[in-house]
Amino acid sequence: MASEKSEITPAGQGPLDHSDGSAAIDTESNQGAIPAPTEALRKLWTKFPLTLAFVGLFVMNFSMVFAASSAGVYDPYATSHFQGHSLIATANIVHGIVRIVAYPLLAKVADIFIAEVTSLINRGFLFTLPESLAAIPTLYAGTYLGEHMLLKSSWRWGFGMWAAIMPFCALPTIAVMVFMSLRARKRGILDIVGAFLLLGGLAMTLLPLSITGRRNTEKWTEPSSIVLLVVGVFTLVAFLTWDGRYAKKPIVPFRMIKNRNVILACASVCLIAMSDSTYRTFASSFLQVAGGYSPGHAVRIDNSRRVALNLGGLVIGLVLLGLGRGFAQVPLQVSLQAAVPDHEIGIATAMFLSSSGFGANVGNRQVSYKIPFLR
Repeated sequence: MASEKSEITPAGQGPLDHSDGSAAIDTESNQGAIPAPTEALRKLWTKFPLTLAFVGLFVMNFSMVFAASSAGVYDPYATSHFQGHSLIATANIVHGIVRIVAYPLLAKVADIFIAEVTSLINRGFLFTLPESLAAIPTLYAGTYLGEHMLLKSSWRWGFGMWAAIMPFCALPTIAVMVFMSLRARKRGILDIVGAFLLLGGLAMTLLPLSITGRRNTEKWTEPSSIVLLVVGVFTLVAFLTWDGRYAKKPIVPFRMIKNRNVILACASVCLIAMSDSTYRTFASSFLQVAGGYSPGHAVRIDNSRRVALNLGGLVIGLVLLGLGRGFAQVPLQVSLQAAVPDHEIGIATAMFLSSSGFGANVGNRQVSYKIPFLR
């Protein structure tokens, strides 16, 4: 075990770097006289900023998983308060649409950062490290906190407190990343037009499908549903045209879509997310109504599978689903990154994560359509 010391290293010291510290790819053919952003960052990531960044990533992941696990307790009560419990799937679709657009623009800070400063050899382990360290305590503590907030305060405070906590927890990581990016003079162009077209197209296409399938199909005769769907399809076509022909920095480079590794990884994680969302949307509500479980306990039942996903651990019936995902999802992500140049790892990883969000949206749409008929 002592010989396996390939950890996070600055440029010129990782297993995939040349002895003189130069990049393993021809950066000039990709970036002209300017080195690839990934290689520029690697040369600047010394031990001190790396330590600060990883501590910040852990704190940020801790708060994110904590917030997500406690929010799972509030969701049924928040939607029921507005007489819209069956719209949980629609709310999840809105959340998924924002994720799909946000990942290519901002990426997932932890994953993209690790891809830029680590080698391919230890990347699979390091991808799971930040979330896995934070997952075990927060998945359970979050449900206890959520149940306590419901009993002692309200779901509004349960959601609202994270609006102040999460930016504070993310500030150290954001500060380090911005500082290091400025030192590297890394200048990126965000495709804001493409982002708005993609966001609008997905929203106008997926939301009518979810709302009309909720209970009554006569909503298809309403002009608003038809107009939204038609405009949404044309907006998606406009996004493809803009991104393919006119965008200087497209959200999804079309040359990347032709890569078989990218297609396989994105399609696989899409199906995995789809299978998750088909049962998780109303699982907590079902367990509370049919099983008599408390709000926190109803959410904790599913957490055993999520723990298995993060640790790939105990081989028992309750965690087999999570163990299977642990063997599939991380290798898919690393294989995708191995198939693209270093300076495109960020957008490739963002595509992978967006595919997961798209699969979850499709699964939520199926649930919202099928639930009324399961009587």
